Amino acid sequence: MLFLSLRRESAIQHAALVKKDSYALKEEETHQFLHATVDWAIWHEHRRSMNCSAYFLFSAFGCKNELISDAWRDMVLTLHNDFRRKLAQGTVQGQAARLPVGKNIKQLYWDCALEKDAQEEAVKCPSAAPTVGTYGIAFEQIATKAACNASEVVSDKLKTWWKEGAKKQTDQTKVQDNDIFSQMAYFESDSFACTYHPCSNSKMSFLCVYSKDGKGNAGDLYSSGGADATQLCADCANDCEAGLCNVAPAALLPIDTMCQTNQNSKTLMTDDLRNQALNMHNYYRRVLASGWAKDAKLTYAKPSKAMPALTEYDCALEETIMTHIKDCAGTPATTNKAENFLAVDDYKSPREDVIQQWWSPLETLGNEDNSYTQANEATHKTYINIAHHSATKVGCGVQTCPKLGKTLVQCAYEGVPYVPTSL
Repeated sequence: MLFLSLRRESAIQHAALVKKDSYALKEEETHQFLHATVDWAIWHEHRRSMNCSAYFLFSAFGCKNELISDAWRDMVLTLHNDFRRKLAQGTVQGQAARLPVGKNIKQLYWDCALEKDAQEEAVKCPSAAPTVGTYGIAFEQIATKAACNASEVVSDKLKTWWKEGAKKQTDQTKVQDNDIFSQMAYFESDSFACTYHPCSNSKMSFLCVYSKDGKGNAGDLYSSGGADATQLCADCANDCEAGLCNVAPAALLPIDTMCQTNQNSKTLMTDDLRNQALNMHNYYRRVLASGWAKDAKLTYAKPSKAMPALTEYDCALEETIMTHIKDCAGTPATTNKAENFLAVDDYKSPREDVIQQWWSPLETLGNEDNSYTQANEATHKTYINIAHHSATKVGCGVQTCPKLGKTLVQCAYEGVPYVPTSL
């Protein structure tokens, strides 16, 4: 996973300096970058006042709210499934004894649509649990100190919710007014999402939304196997994974709409991968345009004079790339365009790490005069392809090759000169 923590002396001051010292920037070329920088700066300053971590993270969750990191999502998801797994295994301490083994408790998946629903309510800073459709809700306004760490605060709250709720249970039967535990433990929920929003320096709105309403639905929290460990997963319709029924919810399988005329790549690539590639390229271009990009020689690279966003993903380039790399030859496709290629040695390595590696020459070697010449082509080409002001579109391909033990990643760029020229 790739974490990019952008911290300097004052985010708002820096954004103002970028706007002031942007030379002869054309408004139409930089408008969106400046606004994005200022918007981020305002949020960062608010988060910094609480000393809460503010990270940009790109990874496989694919959710749209970049103000919450995937590390935070992963922490919340892992805790929930750990709680449910221990409950299924019969190791959770109840009111007087351990709660019975669970025969049908499902593994939870993260649902970005539910996160969006949760975020829309959390930003309102409600004083009581909101209603979100027919979903299950767990909510609390958490008191925070002037300095807080959102991951620690939420982790502690989830553990408290679970431990205190379990103490009210004698078995799998629902207990009145033990609503949050009922939502966290309910066997039929297969997806959920949580979010948080700082309402002030002293309180945080924390909300989780579950695919099924464990409080409102009739019946027990789960099917009991008593104290018989052999009953673990006995009622699972599909696979059992470490004590939980593993049934991937349909909501996590979105219908792709991009590049559907591509015969070789439409089933091998997803819209999440396409949008991730486009967004990550624009992220690095935005960082460079606004003067935040680290440069080994200058500390921070000079702000760009003209850095338009990549507004379109190139399906034709994707098709050319995937037609070749899908067969795992281990070599790049011939695109006749400026391109980056990497065969990652660990075929399970996060794909987003690749773009970070392509960008790294600026941070490790530097480019003091923003040049692109024969002299630095070999060492700087990968970052320059991402950063070049003439780039208009990007198309990528990703192929996992277990037999090679590699993941092949290639991106090609429309508009970037094939030979070195001015950056």
